[in-house]
Amino acid sequence: MPRLLHRPTARLVTSLAVLVTTSVSLAGCSAAPEPAAPHTIPAASRTPQAITAAALSERLAAYERKHDLRVRVDAIDTGNDHHLGFRATEAVPLDMRALTAGVLVLANASDDQLAASPATSEATAETGASATLLDAVAAALQTSAPEAQQTLVTWLGGEDALHRRADAILGPSSAAPSARSFATLLDDAIYGKTLAPDRRGTLRNILLNSAGSPATAAGTDALWEVAGVSDRSQAGTLVEVSTLEVPYRTSGDAAPVVLALVVTGAAGPEAASRAAEEVSRLVTHALPPTR
Repeated sequence: MPRLLHRPTARLVTSLAVLVTTSVSLAGCSAAPEPAAPHTIPAASRTPQAITAAALSERLAAYERKHDLRVRVDAIDTGNDHHLGFRATEAVPLDMRALTAGVLVLANASDDQLAASPATSEATAETGASATLLDAVAAALQTSAPEAQQTLVTWLGGEDALHRRADAILGPSSAAPSARSFATLLDDAIYGKTLAPDRRGTLRNILLNSAGSPATAAGTDALWEVAGVSDRSQAGTLVEVSTLEVPYRTSGDAAPVVLALVVTGAAGPEAASRAAEEVSRLVTHALPPTR
């Protein structure tokens, strides 16, 4: 409901007028400053013009040609499970190990195990003196720290065990990772049944309290609250997997969106970030929060 603008009473207006007159008199002949114009946000920045899925694909293909790089995108509207994608199922040379291991640990560890020190505590030294398994999950997701990732893999039983457990979520290991598999992993973890309700909240809080997906966040309109994880482990690449929500939304507003974007072949980190920003801008215009 729009806020009601209350007009001041006549008595208050009179009192303010006397105060202003007195202030000007005490200042001699100096003129009172002009009141600042109220700051307003243009309506266009609050409600972007929607684009179609076909237009999204055309613009991304043109962006690829212009900047000589490759983009893969998968966005899931959690309200109806509709996928909006561009090369969404195309294989990518990245595995998002931190996200996969973090979700698997949260799915399998008990509360006591999460609160205890992992077996290889030296691998999580950067998480603080009181490092726990949950600290290692947070460090792996928030900073992509290799030591923290290895702690999670070791706790899960090693690389083979990680892949076996991941197959149940991502599908057979013969199917290479893709933007769709990344988006599906995070969607199932936070909005699906992979994790228990309290663990879903734990995962999203970890993602919210980190640098998350800076390029995705930079490309969205202010309405969206972005929580995610990013990976720049290979030169010229960027992967960001995020949830986009409208805080304090009321009935009728958009359901959360899960967005996975992969940029490869970029000239450098800045070029990869610019491409990711363009992707998130176009996707949130195709799936605006007021639809």
